[in-house]
Amino acid sequence: MLNFSNYISQFVLFPGKDKKILNKLCTTKHISKNKILIGQGDIAKEAYFLQKGMMVMVYEKKGKHYIRDFVFDNTPTVAFPSFFNNKPARYSIKTLTECTLEVLSKQNYIEACIKIPRMKSIALTGTNHGHMALEKRFEAVLTLTPEERYIDLLQNNREMVKKIPVGLIASYLGISIQSLSRIRRRLTDKKNSVI
Repeated sequence: MLNFSNYISQFVLFPGKDKKILNKLCTTKHISKNKILIGQGDIAKEAYFLQKGMMVMVYEKKGKHYIRDFVFDNTPTVAFPSFFNNKPARYSIKTLTECTLEVLSKQNYIEACIKIPRMKSIALTGTNHGHMALEKRFEAVLTLTPEERYIDLLQNNREMVKKIPVGLIASYLGISIQSLSRIRRRLTDKKNSVI
């Protein structure tokens, strides 16, 4: 199981002494399912590294929920720019399952920036990775069919997708539950015709 510092080490040189500092500034929390970690409109006071479980980022408008993204094992997440700029979060972050998280408070992030000279550039690298993921999702919405996006979701996270309610998957794909049911039926029929 990864933690923040080991995750960072995959992308940038992160010396052992800096890892120790960051590890001391993070706390591990076990959160039950369906808990809101940050509500839409709140100021984010924590950044998270999801060690185990599944979370969802949700926009809410006029009583409707729109899935921004799912967060799976070994992934950092933060309500950006709320956390970095003290602006109200534009979306909520919620647990879908029981989760084990490493939590870095805003105060401890500031302390990390003082004690670890490269911390701001590491945060920028993390922000760039998040931006690339959003760009990939945006491109998929524009260039792939809902069926292709569903297949991509399955290929990257098959076991976790089985735990996601169908309505949330449909929202993520930007389609109705009925359309998702037709896609799933078509894929099952294709699979059975090959066998």
